[in-house]
Amino acid sequence: MKYITVLFLISISTTSVWAQSLTKANQWFENYEYAKAAEIYSDYAKKDELPMEDYKRWAYAYFVLGEYNKCLPLVDSIIRTNDFSPTFYYIHAETSFAAGLYEQANESYNKYDELDSEFMVATRIESCIYIPTKEELKFVENRAHPDNDARADFSGEIWAYGQVYFKEFGKDSLGKFMSHANIKHSEIFAVHPFIKDAKGENHRIVFPDSILHISVPSITINEATNQVIFTVMQPIANKELDVIPHLYQGTYDSETFTVSNMKLWKFSGYEDSTSCAFATLNKENNILVFSKMGKFTNGADLYFSELKNGEWTSPKEYKELNSALDEMYPLYSGDSILTFSSEGRPGYGNLDIYYTEVNGLSVGEIKHFGSPINSYGDDFNFYYFSVDSARFSSNRIGGVGDDDIYVITLLEDKNTVAEPDMPVFVQNWVDQILYFDFDKFALKEQILDDLIVFINSTDGYQIVISGHADERGTIEYNLKLGQKRADEVEREFIRLGVDKEKLRTETKGKTDPQVDCSNGCTEVEYAKNRFVKIQLLQKEK
Repeated sequence: MKYITVLFLISISTTSVWAQSLTKANQWFENYEYAKAAEIYSDYAKKDELPMEDYKRWAYAYFVLGEYNKCLPLVDSIIRTNDFSPTFYYIHAETSFAAGLYEQANESYNKYDELDSEFMVATRIESCIYIPTKEELKFVENRAHPDNDARADFSGEIWAYGQVYFKEFGKDSLGKFMSHANIKHSEIFAVHPFIKDAKGENHRIVFPDSILHISVPSITINEATNQVIFTVMQPIANKELDVIPHLYQGTYDSETFTVSNMKLWKFSGYEDSTSCAFATLNKENNILVFSKMGKFTNGADLYFSELKNGEWTSPKEYKELNSALDEMYPLYSGDSILTFSSEGRPGYGNLDIYYTEVNGLSVGEIKHFGSPINSYGDDFNFYYFSVDSARFSSNRIGGVGDDDIYVITLLEDKNTVAEPDMPVFVQNWVDQILYFDFDKFALKEQILDDLIVFINSTDGYQIVISGHADERGTIEYNLKLGQKRADEVEREFIRLGVDKEKLRTETKGKTDPQVDCSNGCTEVEYAKNRFVKIQLLQKEK
């Protein structure tokens, strides 16, 4: 997602005695067409010795392209000469680190640090000592998502309506989406969010067309009100301030997959000429964490705003989470875990994923995921979608596209401390909510597989299923409708192999709504009160 621009100047003194192919390679190099330049340099080197300046260009081209295995032997030869800039020590350190040669990388980082200060390498030096002590995490499964393609794909939050994810698409000059078959003819590329519903169907979230070339790389939702806050980028805007990302807000309609009432969020970034992006709401919907970049930040820093008396407070720096380098892509998972990506802490390189337990704005120890969650590439958007399964995104080598989604299943817990005699599954359980159509009790959403596995393997807990209805209709009718919904979910549990003795149903009717509709509600708000809540409780002794 994030690209580091390396300002690297090499004097070019092509002479007439050089082969025409080298002249062409240097032209490609000057035009930043590094793949084409590297191919010519490689072909030339097979038949003749490259002049040293071209040899340096060849190594640098591979470095920019991320082909570190090809770059390392070239730059290893360059630093054995007496004619090179300190930048090549940095390149040698980076490519050695990527190859797992941490002692060699450490030596070159230190040599670079003595000679130049363009790149901050103190954390990288720490990483050379830290990473060899880091054990690889053990997984049941670690796989690339089957929907990844040649463009960018990355993961997002999970809503009651389904799983959010993002795909990069091409557009023509009028803003029309191009098919993937014709994507190479696109005028611009833009990221858009999609949602996969309970039936496995994919829907693009549609935004108002007030901004022609809109790109939306993040979106978070207050599910009690259906208010969304999202990142907007305008890649080909005329004004520089419009090109950088800003935060907008709007109203999400789960039936049409559209966002309406789109407007700038109160602290969008326009008010202080900063970049604001990648917002995430906590479970209580009263804390918003996002990434902010401006003249008063250390690169990108994490900030927070609190919702007090219906108004968002002026954002403050989340100092406990920030470092001297970039912090980006925060995501709340459930009610106690906040994940984010940082390049300012010891890790595998570039952006690594870190996590902490949160209680309001108080944070616990900041911890680092091991490999294979983190890699030498940029790793971000880590989000648990069940107690032991998660999705994250990465541009690591070996992927299908620019960014890819990966799915993992953990053998271990999320480093939470379980209460005595309480299984970790119960410690991390979040009540599941299943929604229903108006005046209907047919089940249209799936029950979590992990819950089935757990309840079938223990005798100490039971599942309580409570049915709810919206405020329209009589008390008696809605009590019956709530019971029908609870009974339908109970039948599904039994069909999936759960003993009826481990199930208990009840009806709440129109009581205990998720949204207060005493003064009237919209259809979307009424829909939030047509649900069944699935609770996991210890059996009474």
